[in-house]
Amino acid sequence: MKLKISLLSLLSVLAVFSVLSCSDFYKNSTEREVSVSISSELYQSVKARTPRSTSTYNIIIEVFDQNDNLLGSDEQVLSYSEQNFSLNVKVGLTVYAVATIHCQGNVIYTGKSSTLKISKGTNNLELVLDYEDGTPYALYTYNESDNTSNSTYQFYLVDSPSDVDTSSSSSYGTYTTLFCFDSNGYFYIVNDTAGTTVYSSNPVCQNVEISSSGLNLGDGNYGITVDTENDILYGYTINDATLNLYKYPSLISEGTVDDVISYEINFDDDSSYFYHSKMVVNNGILYDYDGYTLAIVSLPKTSASITAADSSIEVISSDSDSEVTYSVNDILYQDGAVYILESYNSTDSDIYSNGFVAKVSISDETVSFAGSENATDSSSITNIATSSKFYAYVYTGTTYEHLYNNVEYDDGSYIVSDPVICSYAAECTPNIYAPSTTTASSFLFGPQKFIAVKPKKLVVSDEGLLCYTNSDGALVYKNVNRIVTIDLETFAIKKIIDTSVTFENNESSTFINGGSFDGGNFFDYVNDMPDTSYISNGSSYSSGNSDFTLGIPLGE
Repeated sequence: MKLKISLLSLLSVLAVFSVLSCSDFYKNSTEREVSVSISSELYQSVKARTPRSTSTYNIIIEVFDQNDNLLGSDEQVLSYSEQNFSLNVKVGLTVYAVATIHCQGNVIYTGKSSTLKISKGTNNLELVLDYEDGTPYALYTYNESDNTSNSTYQFYLVDSPSDVDTSSSSSYGTYTTLFCFDSNGYFYIVNDTAGTTVYSSNPVCQNVEISSSGLNLGDGNYGITVDTENDILYGYTINDATLNLYKYPSLISEGTVDDVISYEINFDDDSSYFYHSKMVVNNGILYDYDGYTLAIVSLPKTSASITAADSSIEVISSDSDSEVTYSVNDILYQDGAVYILESYNSTDSDIYSNGFVAKVSISDETVSFAGSENATDSSSITNIATSSKFYAYVYTGTTYEHLYNNVEYDDGSYIVSDPVICSYAAECTPNIYAPSTTTASSFLFGPQKFIAVKPKKLVVSDEGLLCYTNSDGALVYKNVNRIVTIDLETFAIKKIIDTSVTFENNESSTFINGGSFDGGNFFDYVNDMPDTSYISNGSSYSSGNSDFTLGIPLGE
């Protein structure tokens, strides 16, 4: 993805104009001073992509001769003021300049000028920056205490994933994580508490009201997507089998919605029922996913009702795994393939913190998966509970309390010690299917969103539960929030960065088996339970108690 721009175009968003000039004053008759001038508008243009970010950007200017020998270089922190770099160069020498802008070591823009032969007088040379590194990272954090306002999620747009500062002002505060990017790296998001308004980092359309087009974002499942081949934004609502899709040809380019084109899409017939889940558009072609099948439709140039797909590709067989359901979390078109993020849904007695990425190659209709032991068969995923030990609990009528082997009365209070820890018992232990500490680098916990678009990579927000054995020897868990990069050439996890943001509400409860079992037979299942145990207030419980169980609490 590249964005080629120049200060010569006043409509450009990102710009640099570098001038190499020979001054009338020079050291001797064979040298002239070459100066590279960096416009003050460059800083504002770079920062426009990451509003309210605290990121620092450095610019490196290098001058080479025609044989690629470095003549001189300078690195400066990009700032609001005009910046200059000077170098003495011999008259008659042919030179060119290279500029690089980076953030925390991540190269964002590069530019290389054409060559220029230094002569007497003034020499001007334009250097244009190319946008090299894809979009910024859209990192978001969930505000549990703020879920009644319009800022349930705080978004931070940054060019370095390690550069987020959640104590600073966020770029956007919204109720939703319904966002996408255009081909220039600009960010778009909708907020369901603010009517039908699209907010963007694009200066042309920073907030555009689209309710006049007929789109009601409160009407069922909804969202937005950008056709990055043409930079056209679409809004959509889903009600069971009907997808209402709205195309806005001029929203990104002009900030207007008067030329909206609408489609009503329903693939139902007497023999099938297609529930639209997530969709994306590329080069005027709709890729519509229902959780099992990817339907493909070439969209007409005018408003229309569509009752059949042009073709379809089966991603997951509808009867491949009847006991466990999936959540479809996000969809992306990139480099000739559609990528889909899905995660397993937990049940009362089975905890799933596991998901996968599905890759659907459009040209040959092949499907492959990454991030899971077996994406389409949950029964083959390792239940890490079976090889673990657990804290024992008793239900006191209002809460589940930890059980201990010993209790002492000291200075007016009870002191309990030596927690009761028991081996796995299928009838009274929650099963947990999640990456372990040894497989966490190869598998996903719960992929949620594509949070950046990078060349030859997928960048995914991944959140869930990591279980581990604590110092007592019992299984506990911690919340995981991380940025996962998947290499598209190998279609495998390449890089993982733990992040300070909380993508979704962090878990804090103790997982107790929600299934029923005959408590009177608890000791038939758990042989290492003591005859008498105690809770923190000193109350004792005998082996005949019917309210014992095993659980997995939040660790330290």
